[in-house]
Amino acid sequence: KKIRLARRIREMTQQDLADATQMSLNTVVKMEAGHPGVQFGFYLKALWALELIDDFIKQLRNVGINETEFSLVESNLPKTVRKRSKR
Repeated sequence: KKIRLARRIREMTQQDLADATQMSLNTVVKMEAGHPGVQFGFYLKALWALELIDDFIKQLRNVGINETEFSLVESNLPKTVRKRSKR
């Protein structure tokens, strides 16, 4: 829904977005409808074309663990990983 809204705010047609992202019109229609078969990379192309990719990256940084937590987890990992033998 947000991609559709962002496209409309920018006064772009679905065909304009398809051309800007080198996707088919059908893919853009499916993407805006939330079809589960649309590849994640196509969403990234649309965000880039709509100049929303920076906002997406900022949000992505807030997902998961922060730097301190990451360092703590990393420090507790073994230095090497060996394949377990089958029993």
